[in-house]
Amino acid sequence: MPQYSDLLDNLERPFLDAVRNAIARRGLRQQDVANSMAAYGLVIHDTGISKSIATKGPRRALRLAEVLAIASILGIGLDDFIPPPIECPTCSGRPPQGFTCNQCGTARHT
Repeated sequence: MPQYSDLLDNLERPFLDAVRNAIARRGLRQQDVANSMAAYGLVIHDTGISKSIATKGPRRALRLAEVLAIASILGIGLDDFIPPPIECPTCSGRPPQGFTCNQCGTARHT
């Protein structure tokens, strides 16, 4: 089972790096991103953006709606950040025909 630090390394950090790079590449200010998020009905201040994408110190967690809005605003595709599914050690994702794996819940019906 993946640990939180693995998820942070493999999911959050690359996404936040992409956000920081897109902001810099487009010459935007964090206030510009915060203002654009209002169109999505999200209220976040530039300091909230700053704390969310910080590389050091405590970070403000982004809500899913905020991640989706930021990705849309900055043109970041989220598919690049979705890891492949973890293969079940019991059935390898393919239980016998007509059965459901008790370990991962994958079902294979006739």
